Order: sequence, then C-alpha cells, then structure tokens
Amino acid sequence: MSTPGALSAVAEKFKSLFESSQATDFTIVCDTTSWKVHSFVLNLYSDVLACACDGDFKEAAARSIDLGVDGETSVGALVHYMYYFDYATDDECHEPCTLHVNMVLLADKYDIPHLLELANEKLVDLLGNEAIAVTADLIAAAKLAYDAEGPTSIFREALVNATIKSSTLKPEEYDTIIRALPALAQDVAIAMPKSHLKAKEETKGLQYCRNCGTQVPLQNNDAFLAALSSTKNKEKRAIFPEYIRCRGCGHEFVSGTGSNLPTFLNGPGGLAMEMNRGF
Repeated sequence: MSTPGALSAVAEKFKSLFESSQATDFTIVCDTTSWKVHSFVLNLYSDVLACACDGDFKEAAARSIDLGVDGETSVGALVHYMYYFDYATDDECHEPCTLHVNMVLLADKYDIPHLLELANEKLVDLLGNEAIAVTADLIAAAKLAYDAEGPTSIFREALVNATIKSSTLKPEEYDTIIRALPALAQDVAIAMPKSHLKAKEETKGLQYCRNCGTQVPLQNNDAFLAALSSTKNKEKRAIFPEYIRCRGCGHEFVSGTGSNLPTFLNGPGGLAMEMNRGF
C-alpha cells in the first residue's frame, strides 16, 4: 500500500527530472518552443504518445514529435502536467477558460483520463456557484466546447446551469451570452423548466429576506412564540406581537399588516425572515 510520503517523494523526483533534463531521450516541439522529456513519462500517461516514442512511426525514429497543431500554451501546460501532476494559469494568462477547454480536448485526444478530469474541475471552479461574468474568453471557450461536443459535456452542463442563474441575478450578462451562443441558448431553453422545478422543490419551506437575500428555513409557530416569550423580548413583543429579525443581516421586520414596518410575505420575491431564536 502506497503512503503519502512515498507519493510525495515520487512527485519530487519527477519535478527534479524535468528541471534538470537528466536522462531525457525525447523532444516535444511546438512552433518555436521545444521541451526535453522522457519517453517513459509519455508512456506512463498516454498510449497515443507512447506510440510516437516506440511505434513504427517517424517520430519514434527521430525521437521527436511536433505538436504544433495543439498550440504552444496548451502543449506547455500538458508537459507541465506530466511532471508536476497539475498545470496552472499564471498572471499572464488572459484566457484561462479557453486554456482549460483546450486541455480537455488534449486530454481526450491523447487519452489522458486524469487530465480530462482535472481540466473539467478547473472549468467548473471558474464558473463557480454564482451567476456568470461574461468575458470574451468565456465566450471563446464556450464556442470551442460546443464545436467539440463530447469531451466538453461537463463544462457545457455547468455553463448551462450558470447561465440559468444569470437570467435572474445578472440579466444583462444573460442576454449577452445567450445572443452570442445560439447552441447554449437552445440548451438553456431545454434545461430551464427542469431547473425551476428543482429550485421550487429545494426552496419549499424556505423564506427570503428582501433586505439581504438570505434564504432561511421556516420555523414553526411554537418555536417562534417561545422565542418571543423570553424576558429579553417582552418589550418588543408588546409593541410588535410578531417581531422578527433576519439571522443573515440583522434587519428587523414584523409579520402581518397594520404596522408602519413592511409586511411579512412568504416565497421568492417577498419579505421573509428567519425567526431568530436568540434575537
């Protein structure tokens, strides 16, 4: 059974081999850049690249392969991944989404499953759980992903979900990306009814604060009355029989009508607060 210490030692050895160019026996070329690598490393990662090293191809005889068609940035990231088990986008990378999609395509092309998984994870992380910020990079990456179809399915699904969120949270961003990507618009149109139904189920029994947007679970009336019956809340209870406070932002409201404070409403878009037990 392998241990974290042993794996770390292997990882360090791979880095050292690359940085020192010790015992390199193969070259990867792309445009004006070349990388001295080890054929055994290529064999470890990819059966496709292994054929270039050991098969009956001109690359095996020349001990070199030209990957110019894949782009210098992407090939550099691929080489880095094979020795560092990861690839990174530095501060000079102005197109991280496009790079990650290209890495998905490279992983699929050269049959490197872990790289495929890693690149998809990076794409999903970039989108996050919030509404999307539309950039030229994102649109270019999405077009590339839709042209490729199969291997980019995870990114496309995440993009659809993020776009649906933007339809209410960032309508201008939503309009921009929908108009730029007809294929995405079609997927959003198909997915949106299911997404709304899922959201409705997930938010059943929840309330929303109009002041800060906090979404909180409903408490039953017994718990609410118990909170109000405490000595700490007697004065407020006398003034506002249904006085409540948002646990998210602390904003105070009352339920019902007949007050100069906002009316308490259930459901999305309405004023709704969690009945804070401690006030």
